[in-house]
Amino acid sequence: MNELEGQKIKNLIAKYNDVLLRTMTNAVAEDLLHLIIVNGDDTDFDLKDFINQREQFKTFVVREFLKHNSSSVTSNLKNMSEKSIFDGRKPKKQTKLPL
Repeated sequence: MNELEGQKIKNLIAKYNDVLLRTMTNAVAEDLLHLIIVNGDDTDFDLKDFINQREQFKTFVVREFLKHNSSSVTSNLKNMSEKSIFDGRKPKKQTKLPL
């Protein structure tokens, strides 16, 4: 992928971020439910009331999923090439303006 293609993809992700986030949230929550149903060992839990509160359930599942996977995401990010705009100068200290 060249730089222009990468920028186009970044722009599309920014444009569709809300839709992608909703889709990912739905997919992770639904996959978890399917895994619980398929795996007979996990069917004895007592969360039926919470699962029926769909939005709270989805939010909680995705939050926990991201907690378990954030370190792998950040480790992948450090290996990605990204142009740095740091030129070696220290930023100026901010001063308070009189009111």
